[in-house]
Amino acid sequence: MLLILGALQGCRDDLSIGKNLIPGSDYLNAIFTDTLTLKTKTVREDSLSARDLSQYLLGASIDEVFGKSYSAIYTQVRLSTAGISFNDTAFVDSVVLSIPYATYYGDKNAFHFIRVYRLTDTINASSDIKYFSNQTFSAEPVAIGQRLHFSTSADSSFTEDNVTYSPAMRIRLDTALGQDVLNQTPDGAFKSNTDFKNYFKGLLIAPDTSFGFTKGKIGLNVRSDQSFLVVYYHTPNTTSKKLRLPLNSNAVYFNYHNHNYIVSLISQSLCSPSSFSDSLVYVQGMAGVKGKITLPTLQNLGRVLVNKAEIEITRAVNKFADDSLFAVPEQMICIAADSNGNNAFIPDQLLSLSGQPEYGGKKVTITDALGHTYVRYRFSIAAQLQLIIDQKKTDYGFYLLSFPSNQLANRIVLGGGNRSGDNYQMKLNLAYTKLK
Repeated sequence: MLLILGALQGCRDDLSIGKNLIPGSDYLNAIFTDTLTLKTKTVREDSLSARDLSQYLLGASIDEVFGKSYSAIYTQVRLSTAGISFNDTAFVDSVVLSIPYATYYGDKNAFHFIRVYRLTDTINASSDIKYFSNQTFSAEPVAIGQRLHFSTSADSSFTEDNVTYSPAMRIRLDTALGQDVLNQTPDGAFKSNTDFKNYFKGLLIAPDTSFGFTKGKIGLNVRSDQSFLVVYYHTPNTTSKKLRLPLNSNAVYFNYHNHNYIVSLISQSLCSPSSFSDSLVYVQGMAGVKGKITLPTLQNLGRVLVNKAEIEITRAVNKFADDSLFAVPEQMICIAADSNGNNAFIPDQLLSLSGQPEYGGKKVTITDALGHTYVRYRFSIAAQLQLIIDQKKTDYGFYLLSFPSNQLANRIVLGGGNRSGDNYQMKLNLAYTKLK
């Protein structure tokens, strides 16, 4: 359902508080306020869905604000056709894992150190099985391939067998693996994909942190038809033969993410008591951190009809944020917390599709009359707020996340609710009517 948000329109680009919040004479008896107390915190994300993504992140990155993050990929390898037979003795020449790039986050010229391991655990291919960003699978301790000290900017498209392939991360694997694959039989591992997966359980593609952390993450299009493991071989009677084993959309793959905030600017916010309200809120993808908003004085309004309600958040100016290198999200979402602290949808996310106030969440850059520039996001939460006021839903607070948080590395520093009314303060722009 979160995918629906991608089709929603962006927020209005006005800067003045209240402007267009009460259009024309729609709400003649409405009361407007933007001073309702917002208590804001930065909290860790537990985990996110890590399967069936449009791209998968890879790398060990670091920045001064958000500390260190580690992203690895688990993937199956499949047969392109069952019952493979070479009809002759086959001898391996080389083995290459090739996965096209999707995007890049951070410094594109940064150097990466990647190793590939063979899995010893079986990945369940059932569509009913969900994989999350904190799950791990066992692998052999010794790498079967590596590519060290490379940058994605050095890779370009290439042509093979009259087919042009997109720029890809290509990693040489151990030829012993290739020979072992070639030694399989049509009535053994090559009999079916089920038999092949029992023989070859899959790969772990992971950064090697012993070389340190870099200033970026690689985004890979693992689902592409150009993702494959290829074994180059020859027979006594032939040369330059290829066996392509695809990592396409029929395979199962998922992302793993881990974060270390000990030496970072956000560590103090994560360790502060839950009773505190922070002046800065941190949001990061890859199942990192998210913002939490609570409205402790909401019920003081009494019995009211919510005409409009917008959460307005602004990127805080921070000399350490390095937003020129680490881009802020183009889209964010504001959702609810449930009784267990998990992410939950709010009705406003779908109401905008039926002509109700637009949900929002898109990045808008605003310049005021003095030439000051602000990056802002707005979200309509009127329907959710009305349910809380009417006591039809229990208020466990709201969460702020980048979108889609499970496949983008973008992060942002936001002004919190505990500020002195400056232009970066997070606020709720609320128009309501008192009911008898």
